[in-house]
Amino acid sequence: ADVNSAISDALANLGEVEAPVPSGPPLTEGERNGLRRQIAGCWNLGTVSTEVMRTVVVVGLSLQENGMPESSSIRMLSFEGGSQASANTAFAAARRAILRCSRNGGRVGYDLPAEKYQQWKEVEITFNPANMRLR
Repeated sequence: ADVNSAISDALANLGEVEAPVPSGPPLTEGERNGLRRQIAGCWNLGTVSTEVMRTVVVVGLSLQENGMPESSSIRMLSFEGGSQASANTAFAAARRAILRCSRNGGRVGYDLPAEKYQQWKEVEITFNPANMRLR
């Protein structure tokens, strides 16, 4: 009984641990793919090692309401398939693409639905060189 009471007290003191769910309508698959296409158009690894071409990086960032990325928020969340050095190279290319394409074709910011801002203000994007190769 004392153990159960202690566990109940400990759980009661934990507070809220789940992240809040964004409000508003979710992005459609087409809207998510549109953002991917906008960024992919600027993603260029150039001439890099085979190891970098096997490295997949997941990048997180915050976007302002006008669709512009907050440059200080762009961070590598994880990577796989290569070393830290190859991940750093792939991340640098991803970061350049995110910033470059946010000012593309005379527009400022990514073309995203304003009414769904709560859904896209925080974004995670997976950059996978294998998916970018021509087949």
